This record gives sequence, structure tokens and C-alpha cells, in this order.
Amino acid sequence: MLAVMCFPSRVEVEGHLAALAEGRLSPEEVSHWARPLVVDDSTHPTPMDWEVWQMLEALIGADLRVTPNDYLHGVADFEKWLADFRRSIDD
Repeated sequence: MLAVMCFPSRVEVEGHLAALAEGRLSPEEVSHWARPLVVDDSTHPTPMDWEVWQMLEALIGADLRVTPNDYLHGVADFEKWLADFRRSIDD
């Protein structure tokens, strides 16, 4: 039986992003959550929420590393992503 995933709401994406920025979720946890939502074609609604889609694409890269011990993105980046996302959905 195939599992059907639902495309997340703005509130759900904001919640994951806030948890990432606050350290309640790790970059790996958030990336792992976002990846199938972008990669699996069965989750893409039409019409798609562009703000959610763009943030999901960014969250896939939350766990990218520049060295085995150092992330490409840090808390300041995640806080900016959250502020930008909140601003974009308020417009």
C-alpha cells in the first residue's frame, strides 16, 4: 500500500522552521522532513503555494556541511529564513 503524503500548510512549515531556528529540531531532522515533500511528485498540489515551496527547497539544504563537522547554514541563517518566510506570507 502506498503512503499518501499531504503538502504542508504555511503554519506547518513555519513551525518546523521556528523549531530549527530555536534548536528544537536539528538541521538533519528538518531536511529529512522536507526532502520527500519536494522530491515526491505525488505531494505537489495544483495550484501550489509558492512561499511554502520555496521554503521547503531551502529546508532541504539545512543540513549541508562544508566540512564533516561544520554546517553551511547556522542559527543566524535559520532565523533570517524564518523572518523572511513570515514577511512573505504576511504580504
